Amino acid sequence: MRRRYGYYWTKLIVLPLALLVGLAAFVWIGDSWWQAVHRRRAGRRVHADRVPRA
Repeated sequence: MRRRYGYYWTKLIVLPLALLVGLAAFVWIGDSWWQAVHRRRAGRRVHADRVPRA
């Protein structure tokens, strides 16, 4: 089987870019209810009374 370099380069460029765009949106939104919506879309469900521990 041949290696699919285009596939790997696309993944290598698109995934970090998507992460940066998501983080920028999270910071740009600021402290609001929209941040909770954004967090839920990212798959992280954190309740206001339950702060995750490091």
